[in-house]
Amino acid sequence: MLTRDLKLIFASIFALGFGYGLYFYLAPIFARQIGATAVQVGIIYTTFYLVTGIVAIPGGLLADRYNLYYVIVFTWIFVIPTGFLYYFAQSWVTLVVANVFGGLSMMNSPAIAVYITKKADPKHLARSFTLVYSSFAAGMILSPALGGFIAQIYNIRIIFLIASALFVISIILISFISKEEPALSKGEGLLLPILRDIRFIGAILYFSLIFFIIYISQPFLMPFLQEFRDFSLVQIGFLGAVSSLGAAIIGPFMGHLADIYSRRVALIGALFFVFLGVVIFLSFSSFAVMLIAFIFFGVVEGFYSLSGALISSMLTDLPSGLAFGVFRSISNSIAFIGPFVGGLLFEVDLRLPFFVSGVSALILIIATYTAPFLRDKGMPFVQAIVKRPPPPT
Repeated sequence: MLTRDLKLIFASIFALGFGYGLYFYLAPIFARQIGATAVQVGIIYTTFYLVTGIVAIPGGLLADRYNLYYVIVFTWIFVIPTGFLYYFAQSWVTLVVANVFGGLSMMNSPAIAVYITKKADPKHLARSFTLVYSSFAAGMILSPALGGFIAQIYNIRIIFLIASALFVISIILISFISKEEPALSKGEGLLLPILRDIRFIGAILYFSLIFFIIYISQPFLMPFLQEFRDFSLVQIGFLGAVSSLGAAIIGPFMGHLADIYSRRVALIGALFFVFLGVVIFLSFSSFAVMLIAFIFFGVVEGFYSLSGALISSMLTDLPSGLAFGVFRSISNSIAFIGPFVGGLLFEVDLRLPFFVSGVSALILIIATYTAPFLRDKGMPFVQAIVKRPPPPT
């Protein structure tokens, strides 16, 4: 069970997810409506991931030096301008600025991860992480369908105002969590020991690769369905809701699997969902079949929470706030290239980004499955992720 503070974080992220869900799946379509090319859509998303990568290490330093409550609450405020900028946008450049603010709000990511680690039951760390973060997907279960309906019947810009109001509610909820001391009582976290930990850096590179292959295609799912399959905004919104439902179900299940049975199986299973979703997405055009594909695509949110849990389990002598910041910084700094690459591929052939993501997921499945048996060859850092730490003595 979640503690009071984790329940408040759950509720706050739920409100945040509900707000984002109103326009998350429609944002690429909106960008195209105001004149953005596929490459420019990729740049819009690239900006968000780049900014989150830049602010992650400063966010980790703050988590190691200052009360986690203040770090979480005050950085959360940056999300408010995002919805308003989308509402007033007349060109894709304004959407880039909006995503800069969205990325800045992610500065609290290391602090939230440390907060969850300190408040959760150590025996169920992965489950706690995936359960708390699944609230974002839970918030997005109904809102994409609602956003699609409002955009189709009324005006797509209205959903950005509603989202802004939900962002404010999210900040109000998070302000009620308890104060918590920083990850290091004296704030003595050092960057060099983290960068020297080959096992830790290798694990980061592994998850960076996962995020990269996912972000190649994710921003172009909905433009593909509208431009190539002629889906309506209502249908697209409903598919987004189904994807969020899949995330709310699959994410906690992955955490449970990692805690109870096998981290390797959890990772392979999640990658297989991505691969299978791409195969279905490219092979069928029926709306009913697309529902199945988007349930599988919901695993993307599960990767975010599961990676945080597994990285947390590797932190022993490392300063945790800064370590989480390094993790988010490196992973996003690599993954941010994905949407730009996807935009280039989308300009060549609308199906190409999804084909590349699917094939890459299959290759990574094979690598993850074989790595634990490769000793010092191939991808030894995967062993650090899938191998359980020895029990405390």
